Amino acid sequence: MAFVIAAGLVGCSAPATTTTTASPAAQSADFCGTVSTHRDRYLQTMNQPSGSDLAKLVTTLSAVGDLKLMWTDIAAVAPPEIKTDAVAARDAWSKAESAGISGNKIEALGNALLNSGSVSRVNAYIAAHCGAEYAPLGVQPTAQPTPTATKVAAEGVWTDRNGYKYRIVINGPVDYKFTSDIKNALPGKAIVSFMHATTGTIYNLTPGRNAPVPEDLKFMTAWRGGIACDTLFSKSDDNSSGLPDGACGRAFQVGIDAKQIPDGGSVTYRAASGLNLAISVDESSVEQLRAAFSSPDQITLVTGSACIVKGALC
Repeated sequence: MAFVIAAGLVGCSAPATTTTTASPAAQSADFCGTVSTHRDRYLQTMNQPSGSDLAKLVTTLSAVGDLKLMWTDIAAVAPPEIKTDAVAARDAWSKAESAGISGNKIEALGNALLNSGSVSRVNAYIAAHCGAEYAPLGVQPTAQPTPTATKVAAEGVWTDRNGYKYRIVINGPVDYKFTSDIKNALPGKAIVSFMHATTGTIYNLTPGRNAPVPEDLKFMTAWRGGIACDTLFSKSDDNSSGLPDGACGRAFQVGIDAKQIPDGGSVTYRAASGLNLAISVDESSVEQLRAAFSSPDQITLVTGSACIVKGALC
């Protein structure tokens, strides 16, 4: 957390405030100024660039009275909506001083306050009006939506020329990125590239054997024809071996850290395909290509010259 406001500083307190009624904006400014003063002094005292947790802080303090003084200053300038909560924290430290609480009991009281509704509400106000870095409890990250469950984009089983049997799973949805550059292209032209990326798993199905990571593995994004194939065949080296005539594809480059798959085991991989080197196309075709490359007709698995994942193309 950025600053533990449940604690105070040895021998310091903010200037006393007046009893003159101020506007809401002025009250908020006074409150934030007081919080800032104590935070800055705390950081200087602790000689560190950011705040510390309560346990570390309270062990450096020599008296509970310093905590009461800090909360007295904060309660004096607290806006009406959190006045009651700030006063409650002030009174708790005041009672602690009167009772002679020290040592581990200070830490226990501090932890109780930090988990109380009063300090939680003060914390929320400080984060919203003074800045998250001043919030004593920190600011909880915004809840993120639950990620979409991984789906299978393609899968297949094959036996290589040495007799090892494998199963591959290609995860989906496959990430897609398309870039186009008109400013640096010739008039009427555009420079484009695209990339598909995914992950997956290869399973060793060979009974009683450790298996090497397959060398003849090739899978690709594939199109049956159209502007995608016209562009790939005419503008770049195509790597569509194993696909039917007229179809085209871009093979995935597969990255696997392991060299061997244990008996009954599996390895994960990452893979990417596309145009690593940008090509020049007619500017008028950019949006057509963006759409065409985004939606291959199939992700297909090829070993040798055999297309073993049947579908739109095989």
